[in-house]
Amino acid sequence: MKQPIGKKLLLVWLMALTPLANAALTATVDRTQVSELDLLTYTLRLEDSTTTESPNFSSLSRDFDIVQQSGPNRSTSIRIINGRQEAEAYTQWVLTLRPRRTGTLQIPAVRIGSQVTQPITVRVTEASAAARRQMDQFVFFETSVDKENSYVQEQIIYTVKLFYVDSISGDFPPPPQLDNAVIETIENEKRYESIVNNRRFFVLEKQYAIYPQRSGILELPAETFTGTRGRGSFFGARERVVAVSQGHRLQIEPRPPSFSGDDWLPATALTVEESWSTGFGNFRVGEPVNRTITVRAAGLASSLLPPLGDVEIEGAKTYQDPETSVDETTADGIESTTSFTVGIVPTREGEIVIPEIRIPWWNTVTDREEVAILPAHTIQVAAGEAPSVRVPAADAPAEAYRPEAGQPTARPSSLWLYVALAIAALWLLTLWQLIVARQALRRTRRAPAPASPAAQIPGEADSYRALVAACRANNASATGRALFAWGIARYPGCRTLRDIANASGHAGLRQEIAAMEASLFSPEGSADAWDGGGLLAAVDEIRRTSPAKTGKTDLASTLNPS
Repeated sequence: MKQPIGKKLLLVWLMALTPLANAALTATVDRTQVSELDLLTYTLRLEDSTTTESPNFSSLSRDFDIVQQSGPNRSTSIRIINGRQEAEAYTQWVLTLRPRRTGTLQIPAVRIGSQVTQPITVRVTEASAAARRQMDQFVFFETSVDKENSYVQEQIIYTVKLFYVDSISGDFPPPPQLDNAVIETIENEKRYESIVNNRRFFVLEKQYAIYPQRSGILELPAETFTGTRGRGSFFGARERVVAVSQGHRLQIEPRPPSFSGDDWLPATALTVEESWSTGFGNFRVGEPVNRTITVRAAGLASSLLPPLGDVEIEGAKTYQDPETSVDETTADGIESTTSFTVGIVPTREGEIVIPEIRIPWWNTVTDREEVAILPAHTIQVAAGEAPSVRVPAADAPAEAYRPEAGQPTARPSSLWLYVALAIAALWLLTLWQLIVARQALRRTRRAPAPASPAAQIPGEADSYRALVAACRANNASATGRALFAWGIARYPGCRTLRDIANASGHAGLRQEIAAMEASLFSPEGSADAWDGGGLLAAVDEIRRTSPAKTGKTDLASTLNPS
């Protein structure tokens, strides 16, 4: 009897759903009662499923450390039961767990898709004194902190030492994982030997700087080492060994309400210094002077040092370079240095005042507030050599010579006047012929060079490209910075744009720099109307015709002195 087509389709659909209906997720452990020195094997198994979803084991980290993890491991087998073949397929994850504390712990439920495991209860007991003494003969920990009470964001030095005999193998534990704390490695690895109870041990030591980010109680969990003892030879098997340290409980205090600063800076020492590219007696209108400010802090990472912001000076224009930061590790922790350069360009003669800089910080040694200060400076500014540049029109008549009042005038005779004019005409004709001859000779000798002389100078090509972009954008401020970077790469030792112009020997470049500075630093601020085409043409001519001075410079190309 034939079955209706509808029943056949229903049967096929039910058979297709059978693997999903039979899918089951189970979790098991090899033991439910262990000591604090033991490791636990946790197995998660998903039956009859081809899912690609992975379980989330993060909930286990509350009471257990995951020492090792493997999976997913997929397996398929065929069994014969009563003459019938049955296929078995499953996916499995295996984790090695270490209890983080004693007592009754719970391995929480784990979910994959719609499948959820049952929680598992594990009882963890303290290891006996005999078991600890037995383990301590082969491997043990010593951990310490330099302080148990500190302020939020204050540096805490955490030292971990693992003592072991020469027949022990295994992996040193990773840096502690802490919520609401930043951890930096100070001493990545130090190895030496030590004598403990008249027995020689090898020691592996690591140090970390911990910066708590929240006040309250900070728990440093116990360190755990799991390894093997023995050589694994034919006559002796390898034995598993475990070492567990004591944890630490730290009290973190909030920022004191008496602290007056905007940025909380707990450190053992903090200083602020300055240096200048020129002395105080050399300030002139329109000429840039570089002031480098350096902040140094002990026990504080550079990422926590605040920016000083823009320094406004009445009677001068200022600009600030991006800061550079360096962190160094010492026996006392991290020492940080942050530096940046401020360019100061006086815009008027007379007296200008550079304001004071104050950085409040908290001395964690004396437990009181201190202030790092750069004092104010009063500086006399002299008139510039070329405070402004006026370019006359090409058809403007030359101004007649006008003697000062009271100066006697002499009227030359007509004969001497004609002689002087004739000599001047002959001199101009000779000069014109000489210029024409030199240009012709230059054209005949000029051949396409394989590369520009500037191409041999390190850093010159990159700074030239930046200069081209700034000139074509008619951006006077960016052009000044790019021109200085190009100039110190080509002429090492230059301190100002005027030095670069003098080193190039190009009169046109000096005029273009003066025009750029006049537009950039004029009180009216007419930098937007500046045209960078003339300056770029002067630089291009220098690169084509003038040799460059090679050598190292003591200034970084990222400084912006103009």
